[in-house]
Amino acid sequence: MRTIAPKPKRRCAYSRFSFETGWDLHVRSQSLERHHPQHMISDKPAAVVDFGTGYVKAGFAGDTKPRVVLPNCVGRPFAKAAAEPFVARSGGSALVVGDQALNKRATGLALTYPLQNGIVQDWEAAEAVWSHLFSVELGIDPQQHPVLCTEAPLNPRRNREQLATLVFEAFGVPAFFMVVQAVLALYATGRTTGAVLDLGDGVTHVVPVYDGYCLPHAVRRLNLAGRDLTDLAAKLLNSECGLSTHSRPSVVREIARQVKEQHCYVAPDWEAENHRFQQDPDAFLRRYLLPDGQELAFKELRFTVPECLFQPALMGMDAPGIHELLLDAIQKCDVDLRRSLYGGIVLSGGSSLFPGLPERLHAELAKQIPGAGVQTKIVAGPDRRFAVFQGGAVLAGLDTFEQMWITRAEYDEFGPQIVHRKCL
Repeated sequence: MRTIAPKPKRRCAYSRFSFETGWDLHVRSQSLERHHPQHMISDKPAAVVDFGTGYVKAGFAGDTKPRVVLPNCVGRPFAKAAAEPFVARSGGSALVVGDQALNKRATGLALTYPLQNGIVQDWEAAEAVWSHLFSVELGIDPQQHPVLCTEAPLNPRRNREQLATLVFEAFGVPAFFMVVQAVLALYATGRTTGAVLDLGDGVTHVVPVYDGYCLPHAVRRLNLAGRDLTDLAAKLLNSECGLSTHSRPSVVREIARQVKEQHCYVAPDWEAENHRFQQDPDAFLRRYLLPDGQELAFKELRFTVPECLFQPALMGMDAPGIHELLLDAIQKCDVDLRRSLYGGIVLSGGSSLFPGLPERLHAELAKQIPGAGVQTKIVAGPDRRFAVFQGGAVLAGLDTFEQMWITRAEYDEFGPQIVHRKCL
């Protein structure tokens, strides 16, 4: 039975065990050797992999930040892309992964993204990324390291089994476990109950979590996230500055991403900001210097692009904004839980980093929360881009976690279906 011990206050429960989460992730002094739990499984620390739509963040148990941040894409020559299947572990030059694939995109490479909207769609490309991650980026033999991997909420059962098959059969890991991304983001803040708004590159989720458990009936999903905002920024840069007329598509996307991340913000009030812009457009002017010395000058896109998170209709989408998504998810939960969920709204993911977003979200919720006296608290840590990885690194580094691993022996006995029993 799951319990939360009353003392110390910051003691969390996950499945069938409890663990301390009162550490400052930035100043933890405990050594990795003291906390890694793989004494009976491996003498090597667990690898922690946040396999996201846009980026793979990876490192080891006990790390406070990922050692690897890798674009989650694979490139191979156009001629071979149509004629041959992926040979993910061949080590040959046909496959290019991550930054190298993006940099060579305009030189005859077909790009493949393993995930679409948070779900793996191309397993051959995914295997190529995993192989590159282990052998090149982390430089490890996966047969010696347990692996903790993240998964999206409501990940299809077949996909969960396929991932277990991949890591055990293709890479021979000694043990494996998977956890919903939002749950780990919550753990990174020292909580086990809260509502996580995860704004990633490929998909946005609201995930209510109670006592360490995701509440699947209340999960809400929006297929609008960082990649869509980058595409919109590129479109607006083209219309305002003619960017695409003198740049390759891959370069346009990268410039748009940098403009989005460096110059965009969420307006406190959309209508008031629009009025202010009409009165004095030059007050919004910002410039971006291209490598060739040319300057891009832009204004309105600075607040228009992130506004789409609150008003998807601006992008032609018939969908609720993130504040409405959050309200709907919490209202789907038991009435006795709602106050706790409103009091622990945790932001995670790189697309949550827009200046002004936490404040605007708080203001929108305050207007619409039903009932009197309900207090909202938005938790927006400075490292929330890596919150999922941080939660995984803490979890995998606990002595009490050893009993949770799916071992190779269990996989051999029960097959990939074991993930549905152990990874709740």
